[in-house]
Amino acid sequence: MATNPYAQGGWFNPENPNSLNNGPWTPASPPQPSLFGALPYAGAGIDADPTTMRFVFNFNSTVLNSSVVGPRDREYFTIMHNTPNRNNTLFRDADGRSIALIDWNGMPKVEIHALLQRQNASSWLTLSADRRQRTMNARGKWYAWVPEGNSVTLYEATYASTPPRPVGKITRAGQSLYLDLTAKAIQVGLLEYCVVATVLFQSGKDID
Repeated sequence: MATNPYAQGGWFNPENPNSLNNGPWTPASPPQPSLFGALPYAGAGIDADPTTMRFVFNFNSTVLNSSVVGPRDREYFTIMHNTPNRNNTLFRDADGRSIALIDWNGMPKVEIHALLQRQNASSWLTLSADRRQRTMNARGKWYAWVPEGNSVTLYEATYASTPPRPVGKITRAGQSLYLDLTAKAIQVGLLEYCVVATVLFQSGKDID
């Protein structure tokens, strides 16, 4: 197996998701620079990408009961938490169709209809051995969520000399919660995955 220099510097290696830096995974964890000085910090971000689309989570007390509003103030999703005895979080699209579910009973489980089979949330968003990043498989490709200050950036995993590309970012500012995705991320079908991941990360609940 060829060595991936990005894994050595803290970048995600699709062939070995556990080959990452040491330290806890938390939104406050600082980004780790690559060992190779010519390569960018994880904090390069997606803000400079003119194709970036913003999705706003509107809620009062918890993201588990919220609406997701995208470009042109269009409501894309509604997120609802059931009564405590059910303890499920439901996701519906703009047409009222159920698209995803988080079951918080016992070990949290997640499913996204037609996209992700029901499984433990910790199996889908796998915490690296060093607890600095979480890997995610979506539509047959690997991605990595990397905490950077008050944000968590989503990187598309790459090999060899190609730097990992940021394709999304979750930002929490007070009571405001944003999900920014590049047009490419939308085109390849990451929206539903990222909305569900955002809720898992911002729920305040332990997913491991």
